[in-house]
Amino acid sequence: MGVLGLLLILTSPAAARPPPDGSLAAQRLEPYAGVIQSLTQPGTGLSCCDLSDCRMVDPRIGANGRYEVLIAPYNPQTGDGFPRGPGRYLEVPPEVIIPPGRRHDLPFSVACWAKWSVRTNGFLCFLPGLGS
Repeated sequence: MGVLGLLLILTSPAAARPPPDGSLAAQRLEPYAGVIQSLTQPGTGLSCCDLSDCRMVDPRIGANGRYEVLIAPYNPQTGDGFPRGPGRYLEVPPEVIIPPGRRHDLPFSVACWAKWSVRTNGFLCFLPGLGS
């Protein structure tokens, strides 16, 4: 690997991490941390990750009838958004949608997203909130 490749790795954004303690995002997610950490990917049963990759989101229904979610860039002041978030709505693939159920009912929608998950448009999991 050349010097340029090493520099790109060293200067790339840090890996995902939970919202900073005391931030607005942390305060909103903390009461539901157990539920969020128990989420598993549909079909595989693998963990959706933890609070590092998951944030509260406002979904919408796109022109084709599928969920879309705004993947905002990370905001260090509030803890909202996602590292390397593109700042635009992305379509949620059906295979990552967790059907709401008694174990997972939340009053808000949660997306677990990571730029590296290219096959699923970055989405690891998406849980529509009650009423979404």
